[in-house]
Amino acid sequence: MDNEASTTALPERVEPYPPASLFPRILAFLLDAGLGTVIYLALCTWVLFPLFHPDFMQKAQTFWEEQQQVSEDNGFKEMVERQVAFQMENQKVMTDSQFLMIVVFWVYFALSELVMEGSTLGKKTFKLQTISVKTLKKPDGRTILFRNCLKTIAVTFALPLLIINFTIPFFQRQRRAGHDLFAKTYVTYNDWTDNSAEVDS
Repeated sequence: MDNEASTTALPERVEPYPPASLFPRILAFLLDAGLGTVIYLALCTWVLFPLFHPDFMQKAQTFWEEQQQVSEDNGFKEMVERQVAFQMENQKVMTDSQFLMIVVFWVYFALSELVMEGSTLGKKTFKLQTISVKTLKKPDGRTILFRNCLKTIAVTFALPLLIINFTIPFFQRQRRAGHDLFAKTYVTYNDWTDNSAEVDS
């Protein structure tokens, strides 16, 4: 029984580094997601579409103008049918843009945590940091890549998966999201880790 409990709880030495509250973590995530989305849209507008699908922007503009006219005529069913048909006709563009989104978010999250000692721009703004459950330090590169791969999958693939991943912290004391559980990490305040580093030195 004791062994089972020890595998599900964080080590006792985590106490100096309490898990971060959910509210600043949500704000940090929204900020990061917003920045990632801006980068993604910029790459779509200036790289993906002009270089690989040069006629798509004109098609999209014509499509939305027609959709607006259909909407004014209260043709909701027709709008849905046209939306599905447009996506099918431009399946290659949709696939390429989804792949680009996955790459952008994964690179953004992973590179940020690699460069900023377990933080992202969003986490830095709210003084948060990801650390390893085992070492209570910044996770190694492999863990960061794995953690943010899982996080990116949750963010970009399916809304139910995103909801499940970010609902898990509400039901456990350590407030670890799904990707934290798999990667054996958790989010704390960098004020605590900074103070500890000063004491150790």
